[in-house]
Amino acid sequence: MIKINLLGDDTAVDQSGALQVGAFAVSIVVLLGICFMLNQSAGTHVAELEDRKLTLEGELERLKKTTKEVRELEKKRADLKNRLAVIAMLKRSKTGPVRVLDDLNLALPERSWVVSLSEKTGNMNVNGFALDNQTIAELMKSLEKSEFFR
Repeated sequence: MIKINLLGDDTAVDQSGALQVGAFAVSIVVLLGICFMLNQSAGTHVAELEDRKLTLEGELERLKKTTKEVRELEKKRADLKNRLAVIAMLKRSKTGPVRVLDDLNLALPERSWVVSLSEKTGNMNVNGFALDNQTIAELMKSLEKSEFFR
């Protein structure tokens, strides 16, 4: 059945569908705006983190160079320490035989000769010649005065 309005009165048109479509469109626009702002915020945050990453990588490279230099210096220091220890050991061992031989030379009388000299485990064997027994006694007395001979 068809209804015809002959009176010209405005009839109430149901506008609820248009209102729903408008509300949906507005909510879509608001949602897209929120997504855009979140995307911009995340992009800014990512850019800041990438800048920080580049800064930290640069600092890491600088620290690697410094660490390499420190390791080289520590290696040189250990090498020098070893060299100093060897030098100290050589100085200690050098003064002993030199002083012993010097004391033996000073104690040796004029009319005596040393033919051979050997040292084993702290004992020294001296072989030589003298013109008389008095020269040998003189050598023995001189060696007793030395701090290196007993």
